[in-house]
Amino acid sequence: MSYLVTGKKEQLKKSINEANRFLSKANAAIVAIDKMEKSGFVSASCKEVAAAKRASMDLTRSLVGVRE
Repeated sequence: MSYLVTGKKEQLKKSINEANRFLSKANAAIVAIDKMEKSGFVSASCKEVAAAKRASMDLTRSLVGVRE
């Protein structure tokens, strides 16, 4: 297997891991938002939403390598 194919395979694995991390953080954010809505507490953001945003940015960065 060539170096380029091996590198692409590793980049794809990294992106899959980042996507799974994002999904986990996004689901936690949805749960937190649902809890806030049920309690009547209104907030612009919470730590779970911030974590989902960071995971989203990390996923975006990892996908750049897949597109090259």
